[in-house]
Amino acid sequence: MLKKGFLVLILFLFIISVVKATVGVGITYGNEELFLNEFKENCITYKIYNPFDSDVTATVDVGGGIASLVTKIEPKQLYLPGFIGLDNDTVAKLANNKETKVCFKPNTLRWPPFYPVIISGVVLAKAARGDVSGTGSATVSSVQAPLTLRIGSMKIFYNFIIILVIIIALIIIFVLRMKKKLPKRKRKYCEKCEKKFSAKNKFCPDCGGKLEPIE
Repeated sequence: MLKKGFLVLILFLFIISVVKATVGVGITYGNEELFLNEFKENCITYKIYNPFDSDVTATVDVGGGIASLVTKIEPKQLYLPGFIGLDNDTVAKLANNKETKVCFKPNTLRWPPFYPVIISGVVLAKAARGDVSGTGSATVSSVQAPLTLRIGSMKIFYNFIIILVIIIALIIIFVLRMKKKLPKRKRKYCEKCEKKFSAKNKFCPDCGGKLEPIE
């Protein structure tokens, strides 16, 4: 009796594992890198496919360092009906797909400004059984595609440095010219103390002698 119960348990676990194995999605992509120019959005397209016989809803997300640079995912959820073709027809399984577009925009508030950076992360596709909406359904399986964002270029960084140097030089020139235009503070001189004092004084604060205007 104990042996029969054990065999039933093993069979039950095996059936569950088989059922779980037939639910999920795959992801196909052409590039693992995406180049981003300053101030511009750039997108990459993925195909989420369902090679199994169960209907699923795939939710697309982004993980890793690139997550903060995402501007939009269109669509974020995709309903994928179960595959009804032959088991060995790989091409047909891959064709049972829908496209999603993931877009990124660089963060210009980085240090040093406009210096090129490389950030790595992943694009995720999580599958939930059936036709669902929202985030309430439990994820059955997930797949991911690596993605590296290459932001900016040394050419843009050098151009920024040149412009910055020119702006600083112009500010310095402006300040120096303004300083020359300011009226000079008048002074008087005490021959006895051999010191300069404010032109407001008629007599030397130290010795009491008469102060002479400085030409």
